[in-house]
Amino acid sequence: MSSQRFSPATYDATALRVLQQVFDSAWARIEAERPLRDREKDEELRTRIARAIVAQASLGVSDPEELREAALLDLEPGAARS
Repeated sequence: MSSQRFSPATYDATALRVLQQVFDSAWARIEAERPLRDREKDEELRTRIARAIVAQASLGVSDPEELREAALLDLEPGAARS
């Protein structure tokens, strides 16, 4: 997947597609790595992932792998919340 520069708070259709793919990839990792998670908290978890991705994108991060990894790191205990 190619990288592009995201301008803060403005996302065109291509950028939104990339962000959706990043989210889907991050969620797939959560499902694979945390099969015994509290599924009642999935909506909260999904929201946190989405916010972390958008926060990184608004800072100019555009590499899909970097966006995904930053979002997943944000979920770690003790991580500063976006």
